[in-house]
Amino acid sequence: MTRFGRAICRDWVKMGGLIVPAGDGLRLLRAPYPERPHLPRLYDHWQHWLWTTHSRAAMLLLEQAGAAGDVKTAYAASSAITVTALNGGIASSATWVAGWGSGTIDNSANLYLDYMLAASLVAESAGLTAGEARMYGVAELADDTYPDCLSSGTEGTEGAVTFIDTEIRDSVAKLAAVTATDTTASRVYPMSCGSMNAVFGAQFSPRKWFVFITHSMVAALETSGNAVYVKGVYANVAQS
Repeated sequence: MTRFGRAICRDWVKMGGLIVPAGDGLRLLRAPYPERPHLPRLYDHWQHWLWTTHSRAAMLLLEQAGAAGDVKTAYAASSAITVTALNGGIASSATWVAGWGSGTIDNSANLYLDYMLAASLVAESAGLTAGEARMYGVAELADDTYPDCLSSGTEGTEGAVTFIDTEIRDSVAKLAAVTATDTTASRVYPMSCGSMNAVFGAQFSPRKWFVFITHSMVAALETSGNAVYVKGVYANVAQS
């Protein structure tokens, strides 16, 4: 990038100008701000000029704007969450307020744009009743502070947990996946959520959050084979 190309882009944007696609090239536009009558006459002329992608100026502007390649979705490797207590035989909850809570999924360093969430739950071999298995996400209320929503257990610490009641659960826990269960012995129930952003109703992933899993099969979950996974999603720019 030459000094000339950098100066064009820097000064144009600094003084309220816009750089927009036009046909197969770029057009320099002056923003219609009455408080910016001092834009140089040279730029007043350039705002009507179409820069083709074959010109030197267009290539400089494209480089400065960062249009060096396609922006594509990329996926981190799946990460298995600690499920010691989940494999400890989580009891049934008729109102889905008691179950298992994960440790904190901390996105403050990875800064993923989104997360995918998946689980595999194993039913007991006997004493089952048809019911439901549910998977929720609970985001922090403020930096390093979760909402006070549990009557037993600790928010963001792996273990058995119980919400204060269904109203408090529904005010802070967002349903990520649900599946009906039957009386088939030792059945494995896969559950998945393709976007936790959609679950939380946000454009980006929460900084910190945890998973809550509950079921109403009457018999407790099997004491082995249960698993929970998260996968970070981010954007990758392919350099040309």
